[in-house]
Amino acid sequence: MAGALGAQALGAERTRQREETAWGRQVSWRQQEWQKQRQDELRKVKGQLYLDVVEFIHNQQISLDDAIERFETGGGPRGHDPIPDLQHRARLEARLTLYGDEPIQTAWHRVQHAQKLLYEEYEREAAGDFSPDTVTEMRAAIVALRQAARKELLELPA
Repeated sequence: MAGALGAQALGAERTRQREETAWGRQVSWRQQEWQKQRQDELRKVKGQLYLDVVEFIHNQQISLDDAIERFETGGGPRGHDPIPDLQHRARLEARLTLYGDEPIQTAWHRVQHAQKLLYEEYEREAAGDFSPDTVTEMRAAIVALRQAARKELLELPA
């Protein structure tokens, strides 16, 4: 009788171990799935952010080119149609702070600094002329931001 009870206890113990092992596998699998979903969502958020930044900066470049052309030709503003659903600068900056990687944040701040210098120079100059150095820095900052965004997009995990 003791042998039968022992065999029954041993069988119950093995069943418990199998169930624990199966449960552990299931928990591990769910954690991996959750992590994968989280990475996919982060990739989508970052991809959209970088696209929004590039659209915003493209609009800035068009405005810069328009202003320079206006002052070089002495004519009125050529004007351009802004991209209709651009994100606001403050919103982009907040999203970059949360999700942006270091290179794109640095490039963004470089553009913002160059733009500030450009506006300050515009305010100081009676004729509204821009110095070639300031314009060159603004254009270089825009190119650097585009390159950083492109690089970060290509490096997002698949």
